[in-house]
Order: sequence, then C-alpha cells, then structure tokens
Amino acid sequence: MKKIYLGALALAVGLSATAQSKLGVISHTKKTPEAAVKMLSKKSPAYIKAKSSSIWSEDFSNGFDGQGTNGAWTQDAVPASNGATPYWEYRGVATSPDITQGSVGSCGGAAPLASTTASNGFVIFDSNGLDSGPGFGGCANIGNGPVPSPHDATLYTPSIDFSAETSVQLFFEVNARNFQATVKIDVIADGDTSLAVGEVFNLLELGANTATGNGDIVGIDISQWAAGHSDVKVGFNFDGDYYYFMMDDVFFDAVPDYDYGIDDIWNDDITDWYEYRHLPMTQTHLLQPGMVIKSFGALPVDLTMEITITEPDGNVQGPFTQLFAAFPKDSTSANTFIDTFEPTQLGEHTITYKVTSPFDAEDFNPADNEMTRTFFMTETIWSDAFTNSANSYRAPEVDGAPGESEAIQVFHTFNEELIWGVDYVIINSATAPDEATFEGDEIQVSLYSLDKTAYLAGLEPGADFKKSAIFTTLQTDFIEVADSMISSGTLVINNNMFSEASTVPANSLFAVSVYNSGGGYLRPVVTSPTTNSDGSGLMRARGLLADPSAVDDDELLQFGTVNPWLRARTTSGINVSDNDITSLIGDAAPNPATGNVTVAYTLLNTSDVALTITDLSGKVIATQNEGSKNAGVNKLTFDVSSLDAGVYFYSVTINGVTATKKLVVTK
Repeated sequence: MKKIYLGALALAVGLSATAQSKLGVISHTKKTPEAAVKMLSKKSPAYIKAKSSSIWSEDFSNGFDGQGTNGAWTQDAVPASNGATPYWEYRGVATSPDITQGSVGSCGGAAPLASTTASNGFVIFDSNGLDSGPGFGGCANIGNGPVPSPHDATLYTPSIDFSAETSVQLFFEVNARNFQATVKIDVIADGDTSLAVGEVFNLLELGANTATGNGDIVGIDISQWAAGHSDVKVGFNFDGDYYYFMMDDVFFDAVPDYDYGIDDIWNDDITDWYEYRHLPMTQTHLLQPGMVIKSFGALPVDLTMEITITEPDGNVQGPFTQLFAAFPKDSTSANTFIDTFEPTQLGEHTITYKVTSPFDAEDFNPADNEMTRTFFMTETIWSDAFTNSANSYRAPEVDGAPGESEAIQVFHTFNEELIWGVDYVIINSATAPDEATFEGDEIQVSLYSLDKTAYLAGLEPGADFKKSAIFTTLQTDFIEVADSMISSGTLVINNNMFSEASTVPANSLFAVSVYNSGGGYLRPVVTSPTTNSDGSGLMRARGLLADPSAVDDDELLQFGTVNPWLRARTTSGINVSDNDITSLIGDAAPNPATGNVTVAYTLLNTSDVALTITDLSGKVIATQNEGSKNAGVNKLTFDVSSLDAGVYFYSVTINGVTATKKLVVTK
C-alpha cells in the first residue's frame, strides 16, 4: 500500500532546476500550509530507528487514564448521558471489549488496530459503538446506542518538555474511518491557550465512508508550536458523526534530515490515462506524464525526477529526468514532461515515476520514492475516462416505483474516430437483490456527442444533465434484459453494436450510456483503479444509487475513484482491406472439436455472410448460408460430429470477401 500525503506544502523558493534531458517542463507551485502532514503505510528502517530513540513515546501498555507509561492522559469531556462510558476508550488485554475488538458498533464495525504494539493495547474513539450500540441490529440501530451522536471530545497527552528541541515531529499509528467527522490535532504550549492551534491537521479529510489503511503511520511537523517549550500538551479531538478513530504507538522525535518522495502522479495533461484503462491505437499521441515531489526533511537536498515507460516488448523509453538543486524543507514542485514518446505497440505499457537523491540510503521513508501506472493500447476497446466524467444519473421514485436511472462515461478524442458499439456490465439480482437490473427490464444504450466548451464549464446536477442541449444523440438502441446478460457468478460483458458507425471529430467529447426508464433500477458494475486488463476484479460501488426512496430531487452522482463498466468500441482500429477480413473473424471454439463449433465475427455494417468447410485437398465438405446479418458481433454455429477426425478449414465470406482458418476434428 502506498503512502498517502495530505495537505499542501510550503512554496519551493529559489530552486535551481536544471533539465537533464531535451524535454520541455511545466512547473507549478503550492501555498504554505499550517503544518507539514503526511501518512505512511510502511515502517522504514529510519522510522524504526527514530522510534527507538525518540524524545517521548507511549505504547499504551498501561492504559492511558492516569496510568500512561509517561504520565496520565486526560480527556476534556465524558458523555453526559452515561458518565461510565467514556468517549475515548482503552482496549487492553483485560478490558471489555479487549484488544481483539475494534469498533463494536452495529452499523459498520471494524477490526482492531493493526499497530506495532497492538498486542498490549491501543485507544479508540468508537463513535459507531457509542451511537448504534454493540451487537446486532445493523444500521437500523442508529441512534439507539448508549451515547447518540454527534460526539465531541479531546484526548490530551501528559505534559511534555520540548525546551531543548529545535524541531519536533509527532508520529502515531492509526486505523480510522470517516462519515461526517473530523479528528484534529491541537497543540497547547506552556499552558497558554492563546498558543493553541485549533487545527494543525484534520485527519479525516477523507470523504464520507472512506478510511485510512489499518496501521498507517501519521507524521506531523509541530515544530513551530512545540519546539523550545517546556510544557506542551498535544490533543486528539474527535468531533462529529461516525465511524471510529483508533490510535497507538505515539512518539515524538526531531524532524529527520532527509525525508522526500512523490506526492502525486499523472499521465496526461488533457485526460489522465487511469490505471488499467484502455485506449485504441488510433488515439495515440505524445504522452505528457508528470509528478509532484516534496520534501519534509530538515536539510536541503538535490532531488531528481525520473520517468521511464516500459513498452509491451520490454523496451524501455527514457529515463526522462529533471533536477531540482538544494530542494528546501516543506517544499513541493509539480512538473509535466511535455515531450516523451508516442506509443506504437499494442498491449500493456507501464510508466514508472521516481524521485532520487544522493541521500537515498538516509531517506526517512523510501517507500514513496517510486510509483507506477499501467495502461493498455488496443485495436478497438476504449475505456479511458475523461476527468470527472464517470457519472450516474437517477431520478426519484414515482409512487413507490423506481425512477429512471443512467450511467454515463465521457471520452476525449485526440484524433477523428469511428464509434460503433458499447460494452457494459450490469448487476444481477443474485449479486444485489435490492439494487439490481432485472430480467425483462428495457434498457437504452446510446452514443452522444457533447459540446466540449459547455461541458467543461460545468453543469448543475439534475435531470437536465443527459437531456441538456450540450448532448446530441448520435445512436440509440433499445434492449430487453435477458437472463444471460446478468448471469450469476459470471462476468458478462454485454456488447451492443449500433446499425452503423458514427464519426466523432478530433479534439472533441463524446459519451456512451446505458439507461433504464423504470420498472427496475440500473445497476452498472463499476471497476476499481486496479481492475485487471481482462475485466476480472470488477466491483460495484458500495452505496452507489443506494436507497432511491431517500432521494427527494434529481441527482447526478459521481463514481469517484471507480468507473462504470462502460467501454466504447471503435472501427478505425480494425485493419480491413478489400481483400483481407481476417481480423473480423474469430477463432473456432472449441478447437479441436467433436461436435458443435461456434465462430464469432464482426460486421462493420449489414452484410451477407456464408460459411464453407473444406478438407486438406480443398474439397468442399459443407456449406452454410447465414443470410444478411446486422453490424456488430455475430456468431455462427455448425456441427462437425459427422466428419472424420483430421484437419479441415472453415471459410467465412462477408459480402464476397473470404477469410479462412484451420479447424481440427477429433473423435
């Protein structure tokens, strides 16, 4: 799991940037924040060393309420409705609940904190358990627990003497999930509340229903408030509704000399090529990868950005580099390499992003010094999403019946393209009985062109999104949902081909959608950023389009970090000449065969199709006239059970042009 950095960093001042390659570079800067904050998910040797020789530490082996290893921890409030149930609780070996339990709430409980010393205890603010109560009942028990939310309480460390320190960094290990809450870090120095920092760090800037990793490490530079003071208390304030905040292994140490890494990466200035997305070769163009680097270390350091691209055949393009000399503490710089290379091969490409320095061996957390992103160049499949364009629209229920609902995916063209189909996957009733698209529902599959200027200017959420003037319908088909389209336990990629291809101009936007006008909800399967190239690993967005009865107004919902399984299909990527249609004809299945054989084939437009079977001598064994077939993917089936074992050839003829492939018959 990669380290996540939160919050902005200080402006990089007086940087000496020297290009190490013949590349154009676009640089950006960020503003100075109140505190340099970071989250780590790995314990580096430097981290372990700092922890072992820290200025002050607490592993909660003796609890915290008056029994802390280095003094008593205190909290500023306990629930008025039940003084025996503290807001902040200690999970120990002999407590109830003990160290084997995390959040005990009925609505969204959680595993215990996986910290370094969790076996001897940790602390938790269990907003979920306080509000919904332990045990069963689920989210229906919200508000019926011992202390209903909202909650607000701060847990303070004992007084700590930092008078001899010139820098102070706070570390702790965490497992937290947010709904509508904040966890702020307060610092009070020398008892003077005027020095208190109301929000050094809002940990739960995660968004609703999102969480940290279990055991992630948070690091916060509090030097400007704590260093040089003899009486410092650090507070951890939970304020709001749900879910939980678990903490352990708190310690303070000096800011390390060298601590740098990558804060963000991207693949293209115009439309980011998301992880595991697919782009047809007809849309290839010069890549513009870039990254944000940052430094939390106390000393200036020479940092080098490095980008390489590994092609499907293993050839490596690059490295493309950029040097930043004497990069100072609390600094950040964002750079885009505007002239790298243009993909020319079909298949998987991997972009590797690195930041290096002469002090790599002393870097406090080297785990964030390298990241990768993978994309695929294809012949006809397009699943590359335009920024923030994976939307779902749902209207409210009407007289208790589901309202219309739609999933939309928007694409950006670099070159002119012919779009001829849409791939999609929808959820079945066995997978999600309360949120399914059902057999017999009629869905609409559409292709739109968009007014790019108006779309990028932004639209208000609501029913007019799809129906607005910026959407022009190019193609529409109506399909009745069959059981085979939503088969349980199987990834079913439904492929709809329009009657003809539509031309989309270069440097423009188009959209594909699936839509259900009512009688059942539209539940498109969505893909995570780590979905495999073959489509496995599909998932649905938890909570997406949940509880339509609670929707009062039309809604436009963002899929966020996941995308609906909607893919455009192009024709330009298919190499078809007047005398070669081989790329349109699929392989026989099964092959070798003993009985029925199926061959899939693709038509760019309505065509006459025929099949011929011949033996090795060229003798015609059988013929089969398929007649006129519509554009798109079609299948033909023939029986070879009466043929002798041996090698044969099957020929598919489309509008007078023939392609031939081999078939083996066994007995």
